[in-house]
Amino acid sequence: MCIATNATISRRPLIELALERVGLRAYINHIFCFTEMGQRNESPDFWLAVAKRLGVKPSALAMVGDTLEPDALAPQRLGVLARLCPTPASREKCSDGVCVVGSLSEFARLVEDAAVPQAGQ
Repeated sequence: MCIATNATISRRPLIELALERVGLRAYINHIFCFTEMGQRNESPDFWLAVAKRLGVKPSALAMVGDTLEPDALAPQRLGVLARLCPTPASREKCSDGVCVVGSLSEFARLVEDAAVPQAGQ
């Protein structure tokens, strides 16, 4: 599991510290942040760099976020499995072509299902 963030002030050490505080750091293998990559996650170059660093095609990536364009629409254009999980603070509205998940658990099941080859494939 990785984190992709557009945070412009927080650098990797601060992101890692925040993850440690909430007990999640052990679950995160990679952190892809704007401050290191120089690209925002709505840029195709961001997702191509992530895929290259992980040694996979963009279609092997999955993304969940709370902002329509950078977290869902932009990665979908490259074949990334992208879903929107709006928060109460999110003002974004869903549009056609973007599926919404109600929780991170629901997203995890979706990713697991996508990773299991279906009969006849």
